[in-house]
Amino acid sequence: MGVSTYSQGNKERDATVMKTSILSLAALLVLGGCVSEAQINAELSRHIGQSETQLVREMGVPNRHYSTGGHTFLAYIKGYQSTNAYSTGFGYPFGFGWGGYGYGYGWGGPIDYSADTVPYYCETDFDIVQERVVGFARHGNGC
Repeated sequence: MGVSTYSQGNKERDATVMKTSILSLAALLVLGGCVSEAQINAELSRHIGQSETQLVREMGVPNRHYSTGGHTFLAYIKGYQSTNAYSTGFGYPFGFGWGGYGYGYGWGGPIDYSADTVPYYCETDFDIVQERVVGFARHGNGC
């Protein structure tokens, strides 16, 4: 991967392209409820055939890279955490009454409060050969 310099105009244009790509994906998430794996793969497939430079311009600088046997792999990693909170409770009512009238009171409180935090991540690896994207793979529990 060669080192290149960008003018301020190119940096601003690159940032705009990246923001547009992110906003487009966010719009798909909001409007579609959720994006299917086929839709995500279709979006990622459009990078096949692009130059490595164009991929980095659109996706940003990768989190890591690795080169072996004429292949360079660029890894983009996204992660988030999901927290599920829950509690159980108890209560004990008291009451008495006669002739259709009654009085009552009660008390209660929590027994337990717990929260489970689950980390999720998705790594997308682009395969680069001779400075062109030839494929990609996704893995992780958040893909």
